[in-house]
Amino acid sequence: MVTYVSGNEVKSLDHTGNISDITAGTLLGLNHEIQTNNGRIAIRSSRSTIYRVGPQSSFSVQQAIAGEVAIFYGKVYTDSLRSKEIVDGAKYRTSCYLPGPVTGLITNIDAETDRYYSFSDPLEIMEYDEQGERFQIARVEPFSKLELSFDDSLKMRERYKIVATLKLDDAEIASLYSDWVSPIKWK
Repeated sequence: MVTYVSGNEVKSLDHTGNISDITAGTLLGLNHEIQTNNGRIAIRSSRSTIYRVGPQSSFSVQQAIAGEVAIFYGKVYTDSLRSKEIVDGAKYRTSCYLPGPVTGLITNIDAETDRYYSFSDPLEIMEYDEQGERFQIARVEPFSKLELSFDDSLKMRERYKIVATLKLDDAEIASLYSDWVSPIKWK
């Protein structure tokens, strides 16, 4: 369910191409793509996972190899609220899965590179190969960021390359918590 929408620029596009406005309280259906444009949106899943989707980003729930999963692209923070059971998880549109429970921020740097931020818990990035076998691409240690490039022309297990892994400094942590983790900008 949508819990917050900034402005009136956030739109929903259904599988037939119809566009509609999104407001707080809207229930999201399978295969509706949310496009934030210059707005922001907060979503809470039925299992209490929080998704905070920044400007120029998209979000949908789709049927994938791992079942029904949240699929997003752009700047997206996700928090499984420190659940001890495997819930929700997510899929970044460039193919990587984030098995639940998940707390992290993902941003796209350019058309072939994404940046993953981990907060107090490590963040696993995984995928399924052409035979449907799960494999780990990378693990982002707590309070770190990882840049991951990909080449869609390669086989799945060869597709991803870690470009950089860096620890977050105190200023970055404070900025990320202020912008994404704290609910103040999302209510």
